[in-house]
Amino acid sequence: MRTRIAWISLLFLASVARAQPGDIDQARRYFEAGRQAYESGQYVAAIDAFDEAYRLVPRPQIVFSTAQAARRQFSVDRDPRWLKRAVTLYRQYLVEVPQGGRRADAAQYVGDLEPLLVRLEEESRRAGRGALEAMPARAEETQLMITSRTPGARASIDEAAPLDVPVVRTVAAGKHRVRVEAPGHFADEVESVAVKGRLVVAEVTLKEMPAVVTLTAPEGALVTVDGRPAGEAPLAVPLELPAGRHFLAVTRDGHYPYTRELAVQRGEQVQVAADLETTTQRVVAFGVLGGAAALLAAGGATTWLALDAQGDAEDLLGERDARNLTAAERDRYADLRADRDDWRTRSTWLYAGGAALAVGGALLYLVDSPRVSAPPPAVEAPVTPAPAPGDLGMGLGGRF
Repeated sequence: MRTRIAWISLLFLASVARAQPGDIDQARRYFEAGRQAYESGQYVAAIDAFDEAYRLVPRPQIVFSTAQAARRQFSVDRDPRWLKRAVTLYRQYLVEVPQGGRRADAAQYVGDLEPLLVRLEEESRRAGRGALEAMPARAEETQLMITSRTPGARASIDEAAPLDVPVVRTVAAGKHRVRVEAPGHFADEVESVAVKGRLVVAEVTLKEMPAVVTLTAPEGALVTVDGRPAGEAPLAVPLELPAGRHFLAVTRDGHYPYTRELAVQRGEQVQVAADLETTTQRVVAFGVLGGAAALLAAGGATTWLALDAQGDAEDLLGERDARNLTAAERDRYADLRADRDDWRTRSTWLYAGGAALAVGGALLYLVDSPRVSAPPPAVEAPVTPAPAPGDLGMGLGGRF
């Protein structure tokens, strides 16, 4: 047993050594094409693609996948040759994978299918058709297979009507125009060259259409998306966002921030009106500044009264130089000086109060910058499903 395992390991290492990077990339492309065909129920096309992948890079995982497709095709058309090929491939897989992998599944399929195969072979002999042969590998047809990992993709070759991918067509050797389209994606046209007697796979991945968000907001407001600046309103161009969830925030000094979680689809048109409400602090700041202005105006009035009293007192003082003032005039002079001093004191307090209010109002105004309290949520990136080993027996994310 150890000798057998060592021999298989040596064969495996030798196949890896012979495989060139270009062959591995092509084998992956063929295997992905086969996977898509398998999942869409096109089992013959899947087998053809798996055969090409195995021809480039022989791996037991591909053998198992081909056996799965042959078994499914037998369920579709009941052609016993598919059954025999499936059993043959399962047995090949059991030889190439002496432990682990999908051995348990392969052994179970052999146990389930072999009695049916024996009965069908016996019926073939009784009918005079001879021994039952396994379904041969694909005839050397010139074919194009169009695949895409884009959900909902449809493809057309030349002027044919578009069909759900994968699309397999027998074509003439040479160049062909391929068009692939899908909802929410930009359509793409490529040129693919069909090789005589070969199955050529053209994989076309489409670019997603962004969602277009048209934002209406007060001029000068700062716009951020997912915590990153997107410009000031009015925006020169609408926002283009990938499909998924996004956190939109619109802020402006002296206003409560506008925040909204957006769940957008590919190619969706979204209208957003960000109405910003003035903050209580900004209202209070305007009130305080208005109070400061009122006090300063009152201070100006009391200053004018102080100056008026000072002027009247100076007029009486000038009369005293020319003649003696009467007792009433002297009392009037004393009252004017007292009024002057009183108005000066009031002016001082009014100016001081107005200045204090002006400083406080200015500070309330200047520090009234909004903050988004909640952190932006994590954005859900578009997910492209990656098949697990599952039914096919091979994960595309791993190595051949």
